Amino acid sequence: MCRYKGGELSWKGPQAPVLSYFDDWRSAVFECPCCGWRGRFRNGVVEAFAGGFDSSCPVCTCPKSNCMIAVVMNPTAEECEVEANLDRLPPRERESIERWLDYRRRWEATSLKSPAQLPELEGDKLVLTWDLEKLEPDDYTVIRHGDVEVWRELAVYEGSDRFREIAELLQARYGDRVVDLVPTERSGFYLYGDEFNAITKVEEARELLRGGPGPLTSV
Repeated sequence: MCRYKGGELSWKGPQAPVLSYFDDWRSAVFECPCCGWRGRFRNGVVEAFAGGFDSSCPVCTCPKSNCMIAVVMNPTAEECEVEANLDRLPPRERESIERWLDYRRRWEATSLKSPAQLPELEGDKLVLTWDLEKLEPDDYTVIRHGDVEVWRELAVYEGSDRFREIAELLQARYGDRVVDLVPTERSGFYLYGDEFNAITKVEEARELLRGGPGPLTSV
């Protein structure tokens, strides 16, 4: 059971409570169901996962029990847009989310969405490059054909999925004339980041552009 009591959150059930990023988990006190340890979220063993982060009892050694004390989900963009939610955050976290929201709005305004946005290019075999440019305070993904700039947009960190999306749009615009999209060396860190299968995803997109089986766009 998960309950709030006088600003204190106690958990005594078989499963850890799953909390919103905007809940009062920072100051709440949790209790381990295995050993009775009590403490705040940050006092536990905190680990991140794709959708958020969790905290486990720092002292319990019971091998047959799941001694996780709480799970906090990452905020969605829609949740971050709600002013009342931002008012509940510590100042530093609020500033961080506001910076992210500003980036998201600018990215939405400048990102490639349609093949019609791409210019006409000459040539039967188009080998394009995926580059990164740093123009303070932002980083930009720049697609080039030789010296010709084809497209520019705000860069996405760990952008292997965005790489495929842009490859699909390039294929839709130029057909089988585009035969490769080559990442430059300096774009690698931002493109791959710490995503374990990012290189594989990028190479799969490139292979399909080079004439692999089937169209690049997923069905």
